[in-house]
Amino acid sequence: MIVWIQRHDFSYEELPISTYQQAVDAFEEFDWAEEILKEKELEEETCPPGFGIVSDDGHVLHLVPKETGECLIHFHYPHTEKYLFIFTRNLKKTITKENASWGESVLLMEQMFHADLDKILTMV
Repeated sequence: MIVWIQRHDFSYEELPISTYQQAVDAFEEFDWAEEILKEKELEEETCPPGFGIVSDDGHVLHLVPKETGECLIHFHYPHTEKYLFIFTRNLKKTITKENASWGESVLLMEQMFHADLDKILTMV
């Protein structure tokens, strides 16, 4: 797994995380309110701060905390599709969920560490 925190100024920090609990701790200990405030105050181009997890097989969970305590969630995953019954093509799909609760966000992180794609897809 690769886990990172993205700041408002497009910089990011890859975190030395190998367990679900370490990821949750890093997510909950980061000062999201301060980072969101910096994003609003800066007059230059910014990006929303976020927390990301990339699995070894290419799934990406990107959590974007909001002032309300909820998160915007983007889940990117590879998908193989068949067409004309004999051809296949590899695609990348993205699902976005707005206003996910903090608890839902933490549960999604857990599912990423358990590699439970089906559970993630039902949650987003």
